[in-house]
Amino acid sequence: MGLIPGLSALAYGVVVVVGSLVTAGFSVDATVRIYQNRHPENRLRAGMSVVTFLAPALYAVGGVLLLFADPSGLVWLAAGAIAAIVAALFVSWVVLVEVLRSSTLRGAFSGVA
Repeated sequence: MGLIPGLSALAYGVVVVVGSLVTAGFSVDATVRIYQNRHPENRLRAGMSVVTFLAPALYAVGGVLLLFADPSGLVWLAAGAIAAIVAALFVSWVVLVEVLRSSTLRGAFSGVA
């Protein structure tokens, strides 16, 4: 189970729940930083925050189901993996847009002395 031979569903559930809680801590930090950014173009604060919590929430549900020996927890873990990939793509896109916006602003003012 979980690429570790001989690991019980209970142990795997514990590992997944602990991992999802640690990841949720990063999501809390990201959400605080998202809401601290008061730039007028930062309109999608709630949406960006939800994206950071989606995968950890799905992993947590899957881990808890595994703690109760419910094999459907593996389906939730698969959904969490897919959500993590989608969230990574979304966050990468946001970072790309921010970098391009920053470099465009810098280029616009580079000739000003």
